[in-house]
Amino acid sequence: KEEEEKPPIDPMALVGKSLFKVSQLRRKEETEQKQTESMSVSDNDVTFDDSPKSTARISDEQLDDVFTNVRIEDIGVKYSDNKKDADVPQAKGSSFEDIDAAVNTVKAPKATDKEKRHAGKVFHEMDGNQFYEKFMENSEECKKNIHDYVTFYLQTHKIVEISKPKKEFKVSDSIEDFNILDFV
Repeated sequence: KEEEEKPPIDPMALVGKSLFKVSQLRRKEETEQKQTESMSVSDNDVTFDDSPKSTARISDEQLDDVFTNVRIEDIGVKYSDNKKDADVPQAKGSSFEDIDAAVNTVKAPKATDKEKRHAGKVFHEMDGNQFYEKFMENSEECKKNIHDYVTFYLQTHKIVEISKPKKEFKVSDSIEDFNILDFV
């Protein structure tokens, strides 16, 4: 059998001609851009920072020191050039790795004396913070182990507490003498 040849379908016959007019949707007032008057800008109003930028150059001898591993507590924090404000107290405590090792020691069924001493030291330093309180609520076995390890640590080390003198808060009479570092 021979297939009958069909004439190609005209696309305009399949889809009708659009009767939509764009001009019906927009009014002439809407398409015109409104001109608003703005203030004139003079050359004196515009300023740019043209100061020369200096880059630090590290000598070849000091280059190795730049990439050495330095812990954050080894670096002194200085907020001002004033001698009495030179050393600002820093946050102290155990690293996340030390805390993780202490938690694993508390949960482990058997631990060496060195691990127990380390866990006792970490939890003794953490005593009173929220993480310590949450961990103590975890289970009675963990609570007992922590108490035992802290006691073991305290028996093997003499803990000397140094009381710091309380800082006096002195409010200055004028705003020019105000320094936020006096209250931090």
